[in-house]
Amino acid sequence: MPGAPVPARVDAPVKQGLLELVDYATGQGWTVAKACEVLGLAERRYRRWKRRQNGVGLADARPGAAVNALMPCEIEAIVDAFETFGALRV
Repeated sequence: MPGAPVPARVDAPVKQGLLELVDYATGQGWTVAKACEVLGLAERRYRRWKRRQNGVGLADARPGAAVNALMPCEIEAIVDAFETFGALRV
């Protein structure tokens, strides 16, 4: 009997617990696919979390954070350049 689907966003400790459950189940002879099905975890998510577990970690980045936003020092440089050269007329 499959479990309810794992919500779209879960905290790192929940991810860690799910990874441990799948690892335990596979140690008992279950397949990853069957363990994920019973836990309501998409196998693709399991594999992605497993790769991240020892790399960047399981915590999610802040949602909605701009990847290509200007840094504060860049904003300051733009304002300084405008104040210096903005009034010049060609």
